[in-house]
Amino acid sequence: MNALDPDALLGTLTLEGARVAVLGYDAEARDHAVALRRAGNHVVIGVLPDTPVWWRAVGDGFEVDQPGNVVTSADVVVVRAHEETEVWRQAKEQIAGGALVVFACARALHTGRCARSGMDVVLVTSVEDARVGCRIAVHRDVSRKALARAIAYARAAYRADVPMRSTFVSEEAELEHTSVKERSASLLALTVQSAPLPPVAEPSNAWSADDEPAPADIDDAGWFYGMMNRRGTP
Repeated sequence: MNALDPDALLGTLTLEGARVAVLGYDAEARDHAVALRRAGNHVVIGVLPDTPVWWRAVGDGFEVDQPGNVVTSADVVVVRAHEETEVWRQAKEQIAGGALVVFACARALHTGRCARSGMDVVLVTSVEDARVGCRIAVHRDVSRKALARAIAYARAAYRADVPMRSTFVSEEAELEHTSVKERSASLLALTVQSAPLPPVAEPSNAWSADDEPAPADIDDAGWFYGMMNRRGTP
C-alpha cells in the first residue's frame, strides 16, 4: 500500500453540495451520514419502511425513503453493509448512471456484488487507526476521476486531513477473510476452553417415607388424606 498525496490530486477539495444516498442505518452508516451532512451535502437514507432504523433516521432529522427511490437521483451512493441485504437488492438496479458508489467491504466487491457498468465504484475503508487513516481502492473508473472522487468523499466522511493510502480490492478482501477466520478461531478456542456446566439434577417424583407427615403431628384422618395426596392417589 502506498500513501496518497491528496493535495497533489485535487487540492483541498471535499465532497460538498452533492446528493448522497446512504443505504442502511447502522452505527457506521449513521456516523457517515452525519459527517456528510455536516460537510454540506444533502443526505438521504435508504432503508426498508416501518422498521426501527427508519424511525431512528427520521429522529436524527434525515429524509428517509425506500432504497430504490433514494438512489435514482443520487450523485453518491454509500454502501456500508458487509453482507448482501434486501436494501442493496432493491437499490442496485436503480442507481443513476455516472454515480459514485462507495463500498466499505472489499469482499462484497471481490465477489461481484456490484456488477453493473456505467458508474464509478470504489472502496473506502473505515479508519481503524487515526495515524494510518483510511485505505482507498478503485474498483471501476468510468469517469476517469474515481480516485479523486473517492478522496473527496473520504475527506467529507472522516476529516479534511485524514491520512489515506492506496490499496487493491483483492488485497483488502484477503485481509478481511483472514480477519474473519482469526475471529472464528478465537471464538472456537474460547468455547473449547470454557469449563463445562455442572449437571442439573432432575426433580424426582419418587415417593419417600421421609416425606410423609408424622401421625403424631395431625389427627388420624388428616394423616391418612395427607399420605394419599403425597402419593398422587386420586
